[in-house]
Amino acid sequence: MPLVLTAALAGTLACAPAPTPTLSVSPAGARPGQTVTLTLTGCADPSQGGRAEGRLVGDGSTAHTPVEPVELTPVKPGSTTLTGTTVVTPGGGHTVYAVCADNPQQVTETDLHR
Repeated sequence: MPLVLTAALAGTLACAPAPTPTLSVSPAGARPGQTVTLTLTGCADPSQGGRAEGRLVGDGSTAHTPVEPVELTPVKPGSTTLTGTTVVTPGGGHTVYAVCADNPQQVTETDLHR
């Protein structure tokens, strides 16, 4: 069953003593239509994967900005780094959110234009 990050964003997030995962976007400052690689590190069990997405556009749409939902998978077996590629979508969003599958309540974020 795929993770649904949007639902996790709507609730209250609890602070955990575990290290906070970090998310990066490459290339930084990508524009609509460009492909970006999202990299998530710091998951307790990276073998479970993760997910990243932008915010919902609204008005009953399932579109997200600045990126559509993407599953993040280990770079190679045993890797602690999760990655996924997606295309930057048009819209006013700049924040990309991500979670590790082993802890979907701990949301990390980054600005597309960092």
